[in-house]
Amino acid sequence: MGSVVGTELDVRIRLPVVAGDRIEAFADLVSREGGRLEHVVRSHMERGDAIVGRAWVPAA
Repeated sequence: MGSVVGTELDVRIRLPVVAGDRIEAFADLVSREGGRLEHVVRSHMERGDAIVGRAWVPAA
């Protein structure tokens, strides 16, 4: 699956992820402005949030 052309992603890696870790990814819509959708994104595992940040996706 590819991303939408023009998508921007700004994330921070907070915890190491190793083979065998179970990860769940989440994206929550927080705003619709200027033809873009802003999402809060995170990848969560048992030890906490491994990756956190924001994504901006062009609205269709």
